[in-house]
Amino acid sequence: MDVVVIGINGSKEEFEKWKSSLNITLKITVDVDGISKMRYAVYSLPVIYRISSGGLVKMIHTGFHPGDDVKFETLFKERVERVKHLNRSG
Repeated sequence: MDVVVIGINGSKEEFEKWKSSLNITLKITVDVDGISKMRYAVYSLPVIYRISSGGLVKMIHTGFHPGDDVKFETLFKERVERVKHLNRSG
């Protein structure tokens, strides 16, 4: 089980820089063909989807509001730690 970030708008280098700034380990892929954008109906940016390993959308957050940067940094770090724990115990 892993946490994967799919970049819809931007380069792999931009997402790698973002990941590095958060000091977290994530798999990053960029949706160059727009398939994920179409599959999850991404029409405006920024938007954050939390999607289960089975493809079920668990959360959608659109727009950017004050404090979102801290909120989502915390969310990513918690998810990464949860996945690390599950990988060690499973």
